[in-house]
Amino acid sequence: MAGDTSKAAPGRRDCSGLTHPQMALYAAGTGGAHLLNTTVVTWIAYFYVAPEGSGRVPLVSLAAFTLAMTLGRIVDALADLPVAYLSDRTPGRLGRRIPYILFGGLPLIVIFVLLWTPPGSPGSTANALWFALTINLFFIAFTAVFNPQGALLPEIARTSRERVTVSTYNATFTMLTAAVAMIASGILVERVGFTGMALVVGSLALVMTYCPVLVIRERPRTRDEVPKVTFAETLVMVFRNRPFLHYEFNMAAFYVGFNVLLAGVPFFVKVVLGQPEGLVGLYLGAHLAAAMAVFPFVGPLARRFGKRRLYLWGIGSIALIAPLLFFVGKLPLPLSPGTQALILLAAAGLPLGVLYVLPGALISDCVDYDEGRTGTRREAIYVGVQNILQNAAVAVSTVTMMTVFNLFGFGASNPTGIYLLGPLAGLMFLVAFLIFRPYELDEKRHPEWAARRWQPPGPGDAPRRPRGTRPAARREGVSPVRPAGGPPLSS
Repeated sequence: MAGDTSKAAPGRRDCSGLTHPQMALYAAGTGGAHLLNTTVVTWIAYFYVAPEGSGRVPLVSLAAFTLAMTLGRIVDALADLPVAYLSDRTPGRLGRRIPYILFGGLPLIVIFVLLWTPPGSPGSTANALWFALTINLFFIAFTAVFNPQGALLPEIARTSRERVTVSTYNATFTMLTAAVAMIASGILVERVGFTGMALVVGSLALVMTYCPVLVIRERPRTRDEVPKVTFAETLVMVFRNRPFLHYEFNMAAFYVGFNVLLAGVPFFVKVVLGQPEGLVGLYLGAHLAAAMAVFPFVGPLARRFGKRRLYLWGIGSIALIAPLLFFVGKLPLPLSPGTQALILLAAAGLPLGVLYVLPGALISDCVDYDEGRTGTRREAIYVGVQNILQNAAVAVSTVTMMTVFNLFGFGASNPTGIYLLGPLAGLMFLVAFLIFRPYELDEKRHPEWAARRWQPPGPGDAPRRPRGTRPAARREGVSPVRPAGGPPLSS
């Protein structure tokens, strides 16, 4: 942050040298996002299109629900880049990100609660219109709040160590809120109904969403500091960032494999292992517990081996483990098929623990590299592009899994398609490994870049343009630092 940090409000920091409690409070905002999103993903279909035998009456038709959800996801994807572009260019005394969280948090929670309060009778047009309206408003408001919140990470965490630490807190809150959304929300539904559940979950999410506002103070920005770069030119600059392309397309391939693997677990447990749906949580929990056990070691390992090397280990290891699910129950082992699957999923959680933590730190380095090339920081646009590609990966994984089921079968008499999900996921993890391998923003391979990435200015010193780059708009950011170039990468 530029300016005298002594003017910060008590308990609020200017993004310089954040303490662990402050990092945790920032990460709580990420937890709020996952709490809302996971609750909607887990319950919204069941709430509006109740299955036969559930004791509930469908509130809207299946066709109306599908149409509204599809439209909502399209709107969600289309909103990412405009919100990111506006956030990167927002002037004002509160900075570029905080205003979106501060003024968007409460409306987001109100819309979330309204989503669970349709006004019409079951199957009515009023309910269909209500759902279409509220789900689209929810996705827009969600993007408007949490894209800027995610874009704060490269600004508040300046060193590799801080970025891995903040990303570890992010991953921890993601896991904990996922458990709340998938387990505690069900208990709330039984006791206080869906509206009561929405009020409780929404209240908790509201507190978590505003946690970053309590500890982060951005530098005020004037209109003169807004870059004179068009939306199209901004996207061109993003897609000329080679390290980011290696990172992002690797993540897209990873998410295809990851979603195929996890979405296949309920089918594997029920059809292949012949166990009840209630035990699905046990198998998913094995991987979550193993992943969380790894979190404390990711930071020290990243400092010892570098983020790039550690990430390659993680993606390479899961590429080797996932295909082994094909052999569950087929080899003469002294363990039951259920035990074999449980061990494999727990083993998969170890490299996944690394992969849950490092992406936030890696994309932050990509933002730094872009600043070194152009002289301008645009964190939010990178988060927006990432969200679009990862949402596309989720869609591709669903289509891929359904295609495999259709071609090879997924019933008790022919579960071949279910068995093939492990090798398919492993193949996508291998593709991700190969895409990421040329990534070069690594402090171990380029220590001079890690040492010079952020340099404190001298008295009256102005931001210095890195040698070899063209003059650009006045540097953005929240810290009183100057970029000092990047590693010798081709652009």
